Amino acid sequence: MSVTAQRTSPDTMIIGISPTSLALPAFTDPSISQNITVSNTGNAPLIVSSVSSTNTMFAASPGSFTIPAGGQQVVSVTLTPTSYNFNLQSTTLTFNSNQTSGTNTIAVTGQRTAVRTLQLSASSLVYDYTGQQQSVTVTNASTSNDYLNISGISPTSTSDWSASITTANLVPGQSTTLTITRLTNPNPVTQNFTVTSNKISGNDVVQASANTRIIGLSSVSFPSFTAATASQTMTVSNTGNNTLSVTNITSTNSRFTISPTSFTVAPGGNQVVTVTYIPTDFSSQSTTINVTSNATGGTTSVNTSAQRTQLIQLSVSSTSLVVKPWDATPSAYLTNTGSR
Repeated sequence: MSVTAQRTSPDTMIIGISPTSLALPAFTDPSISQNITVSNTGNAPLIVSSVSSTNTMFAASPGSFTIPAGGQQVVSVTLTPTSYNFNLQSTTLTFNSNQTSGTNTIAVTGQRTAVRTLQLSASSLVYDYTGQQQSVTVTNASTSNDYLNISGISPTSTSDWSASITTANLVPGQSTTLTITRLTNPNPVTQNFTVTSNKISGNDVVQASANTRIIGLSSVSFPSFTAATASQTMTVSNTGNNTLSVTNITSTNSRFTISPTSFTVAPGGNQVVTVTYIPTDFSSQSTTINVTSNATGGTTSVNTSAQRTQLIQLSVSSTSLVVKPWDATPSAYLTNTGSR
């Protein structure tokens, strides 16, 4: 009788984790995931029954699995911070198993970056007249990330503009209102307003611009004249930044007429109009010339006067007389060639 015996080596389940520690990259989304590898360099199956974490914001998936001898298992590590939590987070993940040796823990860190995105419904406003008021919606355009604190507006007022904003601590998607009012014809015609906040990204400047059409009228002066009519010119200017449209020019005295009575004047340009006085007598006449337009400021009327001078002019039919003895009554003729 023969007996054969063989000594067998004991079962080994040697766990390993790669990398040995994990630093998650910065992120702005609600969560971030990254893979690690759990290996078994033993000679028997490694059974992982659960994965525990010292920080509940971290999780590992799958949470249980079996790795054959010499095998590996990819595990996804996920960090999901609580709402509006941007602190550095850390944990120790422990892979609870039947291991006989090896390291079954890994240190993991991660931090979500705050995103506070300020969004304006309009970045520029154009104003056509003084007293005009316009509003801009200011929104926290972040996606479930962080509060946007709106603390004010700068400047709140100038000699030409005023601005106000409803301060608020905006959750993502929430809005508040900025209001800007044009007070005068500004010079310069633009003004920037900055929303004061803790924003990280996004445009926070609103530019207010005024469409100005500043009309100017030159004086009109008639010298003395004796003709049937007299004409002088008047210059209509536009020192604004927008086209001036003149729709009518009238006179309070019908003896004064103006031409042309409608036209447009480009910014920085001018238009010459003719004022004609047609007298019916020799009295002094005055008038007010009124210009109707879309001007936002400036002079819209000018006063003038005119008077035709009376002219008495004699014409002699002969400048000399020869008197002969036999002419009893020599004569010459006087003619009034004047205006009276």
